Amino acid sequence: MQKGYTAVEKKYGDSLISTNYAAFMAVKAKELEAAEPMFKHIGDNWDEDVWITEEWFKQNRDYADLMAPMLAKVRIFRKDAGDNLKSAGGQGYHDEVEARLMRFERPCVTAQNIASSKFQLFVEIGKDGTMTKLDVETADVNAMAHCIVDGLYPSYLKKETLFPTPSKAPYAVVVDIDPAALKTASR
Repeated sequence: MQKGYTAVEKKYGDSLISTNYAAFMAVKAKELEAAEPMFKHIGDNWDEDVWITEEWFKQNRDYADLMAPMLAKVRIFRKDAGDNLKSAGGQGYHDEVEARLMRFERPCVTAQNIASSKFQLFVEIGKDGTMTKLDVETADVNAMAHCIVDGLYPSYLKKETLFPTPSKAPYAVVVDIDPAALKTASR
């Protein structure tokens, strides 16, 4: 999205009308990182043909402004975790983190929780094996995710060493959780 907008802008010059359309398309495509600087460029010069009402424009602008920084952090975390996984010993370290998380996952395997959709845990590990950040990415309110995070949170607060010492710190790990697979594995 951003590359296409930049190419059009380069070829035809800067236009608030094209910027309004590009911001609209970026929002519709859920590319809020691309939309956010477009909204800043638009300022108060929103186009009624694109947005219909000023309220609709402002809702989308404010949403992009709120979400873009968070999405950028998630993108960077995913990249760091991917780089870590590809590094020497990265897959083994990832597997060890997954194995150690099982003690927090097993108590959450209940009939209600296994109906939850798949999700991802974002774990950042400090130089001493403690959790320095913990987050969840899920498409819905997820009982299994809440249960696991509730189980991990006291260890996070107490700065307990849950994981082996990583090769560098902070060390990003993304763990895929499939509640249905956990049920099968816990039998």
